[in-house]
Amino acid sequence: MNANVLLVDDDPDFVALIRTALRGKGYEVVTASNVREGLAKARTSPVDLILLDVMMPGQDGGVLAQTIKGDARLADTPIIFLTSLVSPGEAQRRAAQGSKEVYLSKPVNLPDLIACMEQQLAMRKVRTGGTGR
Repeated sequence: MNANVLLVDDDPDFVALIRTALRGKGYEVVTASNVREGLAKARTSPVDLILLDVMMPGQDGGVLAQTIKGDARLADTPIIFLTSLVSPGEAQRRAAQGSKEVYLSKPVNLPDLIACMEQQLAMRKVRTGGTGR
């Protein structure tokens, strides 16, 4: 899978782990450590999917998600929320109910993350008529 991923998380160890794992799977990964930096990179880097921590100092990931969804250039970009606030069971329940928001519980299971990313990217490709962007 050759996709550009923006990872927004304030935990440098988590960022390094996920960035390394995703690059090993063929993803291009750009990182940001806060909401302001995440928004700037979303607007200036080619982004196919965003991995977004919910709890960060200052503004939380929900604020960034709302801003992205309100930006016509970014509105179709899938967002996967990464959080310790939602249990794995709750994340599965929300997915089964067809929630537009996708949540994965931290600590993230890498195969589950990759599967979720691939699903979101495939859905975006269908929505955009195969262009993905």
